[in-house]
Amino acid sequence: MPTPTGNENLGAAITLAESICWDETVGYILGADMNPNTDCSGLIGYALSMNGFNVNRRWNTTQMITTLQNYPGFTEHIYDPTMGFTFKHGDIVVYDEGGGSHGHTFFIGENLYGYTGTDWRTATSNRAVLPICKVEAAGQHLHSESGDQDNGLGAHTEVWVHAYSGSPVYQVDNGQGLHWPVWHIFRWMQAPPPPLMHELIISRFIRKRRNQLP
Repeated sequence: MPTPTGNENLGAAITLAESICWDETVGYILGADMNPNTDCSGLIGYALSMNGFNVNRRWNTTQMITTLQNYPGFTEHIYDPTMGFTFKHGDIVVYDEGGGSHGHTFFIGENLYGYTGTDWRTATSNRAVLPICKVEAAGQHLHSESGDQDNGLGAHTEVWVHAYSGSPVYQVDNGQGLHWPVWHIFRWMQAPPPPLMHELIISRFIRKRRNQLP
């Protein structure tokens, strides 16, 4: 069981993850260790580990679930597609079907600045303060650049902040056909309140991100 450090700061972890999303030098590569690219579990692990959480920043989704289930202070909820779920700022959402590419994870954010599209495949360049959003690293297939580049649709499709409908958590197809995986939602007992509704000063977050490169 992980031992809490007493310095866990979920609000700062989300801020750091945001800064990575808005850093044009960061792209998505499965298994990358913030050098400067990352993958979905690496983004969450890095942000948490840099802000007082005693977790392995290079975990996969299998290890994430086990670690957070045993980390004092996190409450686990299982998403029921027939009932939905009311997400809150700071929730960590994760599913796993064998680790590696067979899983996904992201932060839930409220009142954050990001892209108004809900899906990187169809996103536009429109941006706004979003009532609910995803802070995530997500693989893409629209171009081959490793950096966080524009995909021609105006969205940062690899590591980005974007709108989220909040319900339902989507179905997936990992070669098994479209189906509902088991979505785990981990909520920190000291989760921060959502930021005030205002446009974030992205350059401030980018400077912080660059100062924390390993």
